[in-house]
Amino acid sequence: MERSSRGGWNAPTLRPPEKFDNYRQIPSLKEYVLISHREKLVEVFRCEDTGRWTRTEARTHARARLDSVGCELDVDRLYRDVELHFGG
Repeated sequence: MERSSRGGWNAPTLRPPEKFDNYRQIPSLKEYVLISHREKLVEVFRCEDTGRWTRTEARTHARARLDSVGCELDVDRLYRDVELHFGG
């Protein structure tokens, strides 16, 4: 899992950091999770059996499913007592 940093990318619609491009080369990597510091947003990038990467997102009142470890992250619980940073 990786938390987006204040100096990182500017919006969730942009490509993930360059690190992800490197991580995708690891054959055993099945999922990559980004947790936003600007909004209640958890992005899960998942490698399908075909080798294609897909993206899902979970926001307020939702859960992010992590198939590779058999669990779900409750977004509201994850962000409980967290101060979000909206500025750059």
